[in-house]
Amino acid sequence: MEVAKKVKLILIFGIPHRWEHQFVEPLRTVFHVEIVYFNSGVGKMGLPEFLRRLNKKIQDEGIGVAVFNVDFFSNIDYLLINSIQIPYKWLLAHDDPTHHVRNSITAIQAQVDGIIVADPVSGLKYRSLGFNTFFLPLEGGVVYSLPDNPEQDRPIDVLFIGRGDLANRREYLQVLEGAGIKVRHEGGEVSRLTYDEMVQLLRQAKLVLNFSLNTVQESDSIEPSVYRYLFEWKGRILEAGLCGALCVSEYAPSLELLFEEEEIPMFENPEQCIALIQRLLSDLKLQQSYRERFVSKCRLYEPENLVRQFNPAVHPRRRLLRHPNAGRVPHWYHQQSFQSKFRIVSHFSDASHILSELGSIRAPIWFKVWILVRGVSFIARRLFRKIVKV
Repeated sequence: MEVAKKVKLILIFGIPHRWEHQFVEPLRTVFHVEIVYFNSGVGKMGLPEFLRRLNKKIQDEGIGVAVFNVDFFSNIDYLLINSIQIPYKWLLAHDDPTHHVRNSITAIQAQVDGIIVADPVSGLKYRSLGFNTFFLPLEGGVVYSLPDNPEQDRPIDVLFIGRGDLANRREYLQVLEGAGIKVRHEGGEVSRLTYDEMVQLLRQAKLVLNFSLNTVQESDSIEPSVYRYLFEWKGRILEAGLCGALCVSEYAPSLELLFEEEEIPMFENPEQCIALIQRLLSDLKLQQSYRERFVSKCRLYEPENLVRQFNPAVHPRRRLLRHPNAGRVPHWYHQQSFQSKFRIVSHFSDASHILSELGSIRAPIWFKVWILVRGVSFIARRLFRKIVKV
């Protein structure tokens, strides 16, 4: 029987990421994947030449799907996405809760075929706008696929990996310590862990503590100026389960979408957290019962299992919303985009291309002039610093 050829997919990242292999390797089981880095590509050849070569590569090699990583990278906006000629376009919005408003504008203005999300709540938000979505967590690559350890090989009662200085986590850790519960804290501001080191710690833990309330990060969207905290899906939950540990998690709405009540123990305040951990540590039968159900459910969310259901060349044609859903793009969106674009100017052709884009947007003349003045000022300061160094 003839084996079906893999669809060719190109990933467009701003820069290399530490988590990149966790996302890419599962995709390679289904697609022929190539990666392009925007920053280095534009730095070497200039923006117009980068776009020309990218479109030529797509055409010459018959690449059918492009996935644009849009979080924390204002250069990859709807103007750039619209300049790429390819049958199917998807966004990758792995940190969407912090960027959802900006990402929504990008998706609407570029009329992408769908959005890959790492938080199921984000998926529902995009579907309410009429977009197809696909849940594909960043965590769960082959590095976590290790045989389970017996109970006696788990010497750590409670493990927390991450930053303790965000939201109300410091309060939780202090209250737990005061109640006589020893929490081993690694990662974040305490230590820098490799993936292998983190996996080994997770495999030694009976309980892995997860805090869902997160401080909204500074971003190129408007969320940080509107609210400070958000209950988010955290990948540590899935990592714990794939390493055979039981996760005890603070409530988040995403957990209601992915787990049943009896599959993951949850708390909503420090008092509930203390009582839950004490009960699970003292009742080994209950702990094991929870762990078996939790680990079993996490296995269903391994990216290699999920990605087999992802067919971007077919699924997007069933659009939920068939009429245009685009409104006016707010000034702050264009301000962030062009501010980032002027930072990468290294060729005369870059400036010419950016000016052409600036002229094409729907915005008042005063706003375009203001953006241009800011851009020229930034370029002049950068040139002055170079001259002073010489």
